[in-house]
Amino acid sequence: CLMSRWLDSVAIAECLAGAPAPAAWELRFRGATVMLFGESTVTSGKLRVLIDGQPAREFPRGILDCRSHVGGTYKLDPTLATGLDQNVEHTLRLEPFDDRAGPAEWRIESVCVAGASAGVWRR
Repeated sequence: CLMSRWLDSVAIAECLAGAPAPAAWELRFRGATVMLFGESTVTSGKLRVLIDGQPAREFPRGILDCRSHVGGTYKLDPTLATGLDQNVEHTLRLEPFDDRAGPAEWRIESVCVAGASAGVWRR
């Protein structure tokens, strides 16, 4: 699959087989909806997604499997949460992990938010 022409650059975190996963990413944001945009590969790992310290309701136990299930590289564009209070600052925490043997990677291009006063800040 071809990636979107809007994809500019991708931050890639990776770990070798047997090595610990990269540190968690934490961002603050304001908005009613938050989603990720990036790439999914056959070696992509999983993310534990926490919104304001709670597992994201959109995924079982707050776990997002970023792996491509169609083979090759594919777009990654999951909606992480909807219906949030857009007037409150929220915390998004992404905890990379992988429960398979072998190397793993996570390719994230951007965190997208929508709402009246939407914005994203690094924690």
